[in-house]
Amino acid sequence: MQVGACIVSQDQIILGIGYNGFPRGCKDNQLPWAKKSHEGDPLQTKYPYVCHAEMNAILNKNHASLTGAVSVTSECSSNSSRFRLLGTAMLHS
Repeated sequence: MQVGACIVSQDQIILGIGYNGFPRGCKDNQLPWAKKSHEGDPLQTKYPYVCHAEMNAILNKNHASLTGAVSVTSECSSNSSRFRLLGTAMLHS
């Protein structure tokens, strides 16, 4: 499932956007995309490398402060996403 996130300031200015995938600078063909490894090696799956949309939005933010900003996501697929969503809303940088 592709998830997107947008961090918005109190003045409704977009401060950062992101999606669930590899962090900025990592090309899709440089790391594994498999959900399971044939050898059972977790490092041969995508899970150690893929970031949640909210985390990528923080990594891709502009130079403005995120204090008081809110994260809006297209989906909330796991408990860690919900935690990050709350964490983004309360983030101080």
